[in-house]
Amino acid sequence: FYAQRLAELASADSADAHMALAQELIAFRDYDRALEHLEKAQKLGNSLDPKKLEQLVARVQRYKEAAKEIGLLED
Repeated sequence: FYAQRLAELASADSADAHMALAQELIAFRDYDRALEHLEKAQKLGNSLDPKKLEQLVARVQRYKEAAKEIGLLED
């Protein structure tokens, strides 16, 4: 799944395309890759909805922190 979507994005210079992929990755709980694409979107700086981009970054960071805490509880 990821390799195919990444190939589709290879030539995209659209922050919104990276945001869309990040949202798909969030659904699969792949927070590290989601954050990578959100950071790429921020660097591109051409999002049609920069506020949504910032909200997604904050959400993924919260999810990553929660996942760490769950990991500690399971150990």
